[in-house]
Amino acid sequence: MLAAWFAPASPLARLVADPDAFLPALIRALRYELRQYEGEAWAAGMLDDLRSLPGFRARWEEVDREPAAPSAARALVPVRLDVPGAGRLQFHLSSEPLARDARFRVIYYFPADPATIRACAAWAAHQRVATGGADRGDGAAAFPFAR
Repeated sequence: MLAAWFAPASPLARLVADPDAFLPALIRALRYELRQYEGEAWAAGMLDDLRSLPGFRARWEEVDREPAAPSAARALVPVRLDVPGAGRLQFHLSSEPLARDARFRVIYYFPADPATIRACAAWAAHQRVATGGADRGDGAAAFPFAR
């Protein structure tokens, strides 16, 4: 999931309206979360994979020059996306560990302003109409920009 924010060819990365604010904040949150897994092979491997992305590596080095963050502070910097057909949408990120394996997290994106709430409500209504009330589970109808 993290690679999609930093890979230049990623459709998601191209939507980020303010990468200079959001991407370092994402790195800060990652660093905070990874503190508890320092020295574990899987964490080192994941970081090696991410560091192979030039955009990730540059932001990592930028955050390296800052003092260590006292918390993940996800809610302080919303992700702002320029979504074709919907305009600029803003989301706050939240995270919680999976009950059976705390190394993994569920990431939630909460609408951060009225325009985003309206856009999400419209997509949800469209999905109900398009699927006859059934949820396909892939988000395709709800989030047409993600195709």
